[in-house]
Amino acid sequence: MSNKVGDIMKKLSITFIVILVSTWIAKSPNSLFDENDASSVAKLSILPKSGSNEIQATASRVELSDRKAEDLDKETLSQDKYLNVARQRELVDYSGDWCTLGQLSQRDQSYAQAELEDWKVSVGRFAFNVPTEFGYQGYDNSYVANPYLEISKDDLMAYIEDDEPIAMFAALDRYDIELREQFEIAKQLLVLGYTGKAIQHLVIHEMTQASVKYDTDSSTITDRVKQHLSNALTYATYSLRNYDSIGFIQLSNNIETNPKFEEHLNPALVLSEGDIAAISDNAKQISGWVKSTRFEKGLPPLDRELSKIAKHELDRDIGMLYGKEPIFMQILNQNFGDELPQLETNDCRIRHSQVFARR
Repeated sequence: MSNKVGDIMKKLSITFIVILVSTWIAKSPNSLFDENDASSVAKLSILPKSGSNEIQATASRVELSDRKAEDLDKETLSQDKYLNVARQRELVDYSGDWCTLGQLSQRDQSYAQAELEDWKVSVGRFAFNVPTEFGYQGYDNSYVANPYLEISKDDLMAYIEDDEPIAMFAALDRYDIELREQFEIAKQLLVLGYTGKAIQHLVIHEMTQASVKYDTDSSTITDRVKQHLSNALTYATYSLRNYDSIGFIQLSNNIETNPKFEEHLNPALVLSEGDIAAISDNAKQISGWVKSTRFEKGLPPLDRELSKIAKHELDRDIGMLYGKEPIFMQILNQNFGDELPQLETNDCRIRHSQVFARR
């Protein structure tokens, strides 16, 4: 009898619990996770721990689903904005007025890149596979120099005597060529109408000599230290007069990467206004020397035109320099004035400078 009463009481208890739960659900919002109820997840924490793992897991999945939906909405909105900007942005023809490659169609971008590579070769901007203690390190157009890097020094010098420019560029990267020989080879390249790697080598040579003299002179800015800094700036100026900014780029790299140059041997800070003013005349003397030497060799006068791709590369380079070394460039621009209009800014160069200043 007692067992039957017990069974009846259990059934009544279960029925009562079911009624209570049904009533609670009916009075609750449409869902435990009503999107308008920010505390819906928090309510789950008051549920009994026993048997609540599945409910809590469901809550987590729903919350994660809501977050994914929100992220998806943001991503879609971002894509829509991008597409709207892309639709509004009118592509510029290569022959038109553009500043960055992003303004060109894919076809024109490929054409511009090909033109740029051809221009680099024409001015002597070469970077080769240079043997180091870690093996060969590859750069742009490195394949050009490989044969000249492997041959004997005697064979290489024979090519140089025949005015083979690629052999000369390779010689500037070979460790078995003495510095004195490399210096003469770089000057020989100037006569042939190249700047690029020849100017880069001459600037590095002069900046290195300035550093050595500075150390041997008890960290003092002596006249011979200033002379080497002046020579480096002269070569950079000569190059820029020929629409190649590689010399100033090399100077900027020295200042940026070497604390000694940045703090003590920055030409724009060490040299006086008179020194810098004389550099323009010195650059003109190099031009005169190149002209007369070419005449003696029976070579025609140099006539380097500013092609469209060269103009855009120059705008990018000068903008980069103003972004990375603003004080250096402003001092040079103020001192050179009208003597070197290639240092002036324009809208495109300002645009590039803002990009590089943030890096």
